[in-house]
Amino acid sequence: MGETPSGKAILKDFYGPTKAEVTAKADAYRAAHPEGPPSVDATQLLLEFLAIWLNLVVKKHNAESTYESYLATIDLYIVDSIGQRPLCDLTPLIIQSWVNAIAATGKGRTAELALAILHTALNDAVAWEILKRNPAAHVSAPTFERKKAQAMTLAQAQAFMAAAGGRQDLRKPIMRKNGKKMTPIAINPRLEPLYLLYAIIGFRRGELLALRWSDINLETGEITITKSLDKHRREKGPKTESSIRTVYADETAREALKAHRERMQAEHHQEGWKHDGLVFCTEEGTSISPRNLLRHFKTVLAAAGLPSTFTLHGLRHSAGSLMLAEGAKLTDVSKTLGHSSVAITGKVYAHGYEEGKRAAVAGVGRKFRRTTDSGEGDAPRKGGDGV
Repeated sequence: MGETPSGKAILKDFYGPTKAEVTAKADAYRAAHPEGPPSVDATQLLLEFLAIWLNLVVKKHNAESTYESYLATIDLYIVDSIGQRPLCDLTPLIIQSWVNAIAATGKGRTAELALAILHTALNDAVAWEILKRNPAAHVSAPTFERKKAQAMTLAQAQAFMAAAGGRQDLRKPIMRKNGKKMTPIAINPRLEPLYLLYAIIGFRRGELLALRWSDINLETGEITITKSLDKHRREKGPKTESSIRTVYADETAREALKAHRERMQAEHHQEGWKHDGLVFCTEEGTSISPRNLLRHFKTVLAAAGLPSTFTLHGLRHSAGSLMLAEGAKLTDVSKTLGHSSVAITGKVYAHGYEEGKRAAVAGVGRKFRRTTDSGEGDAPRKGGDGV
């Protein structure tokens, strides 16, 4: 009688004293509803409503990755719990208990996300006049310790790049189990330019993996970002409208890209090479699996002697932090990173931004202190207000 958000059949119960009567009731229901479940009303199960909402709203107006994320969250945390309740039976207490139960398993962020999805869906139920009010409106999101992406210091980023390029002498080579033997791992330096763009410009992973040579002007340094690659290696649109942007590679990045292109041109003549124009690809010319990139990143971390807690996304944060430390304006950093607003940039890099503001004031203060110490400052005139 319909499907759940993930496509599982929704069963409807019919009762009667005989099998023939139950069959007749089921046939009558199907005849009355030839196109599936009836139009949505407040007596419909939450999971049925969410299936309709996902297709009408989320799938039509969001990136595919957003739809898949919502679908997975609904299937895992809503369908088999409050999803079995009619819309009209939902109360703030029921929803709060559901949120608390998810958070109690140590999944505070998941509980927050699930509540946000439900709140948005039920807002639409109110807008569509299915419900008079949103029962999730006054439900409290769980409190939990948020994990902040760890940015590398300049020295750490330099050590990482040296390891990525195979320029670091390793006292203890990184070993990997190969059958019964442990063999040393040789780091392939072909991905060093990718990490360099991560750390200098602050790309997102998907943006780098979808980057093509046609997007880059190596003379001016202009790099146009219009697409991304998802975890399944499918090309998609940008995360937000502000993600479509032009960024600028400095001389260091341009020289690295030129050398990288020369190496790739030599590989083009190999048998089986796939000509896709990708800047960063496998040795066969195909797109890089995000999972393989992560594995390579972890190997480089170990080779550089850096904590395993660093993440690929942390390199992007390193770029933002280093830009601010060099005195870049918050608005320019925000545009380079492709944030949807300057407010987001300020929130993410609040610590570094505050340090920059302190340094700016301290710099002006030092100038006045030198003037005062040398006796060159103008003292307030007697009788004046001194202001």
